[in-house]
Amino acid sequence: MVLDSGFRVRYELDLGRGLLRLTHVAAPSSPLPWPDVPPVDP
Repeated sequence: MVLDSGFRVRYELDLGRGLLRLTHVAAPSSPLPWPDVPPVDP
């Protein structure tokens, strides 16, 4: 239960980070570069 919920939260966070990365790529006018962090496999 705890591991499942934790994995689910991590998955949602990864999705959110991916969306932020996509939006950043779509808007290259941002002054700060988005850090390229590789996804951590469970």
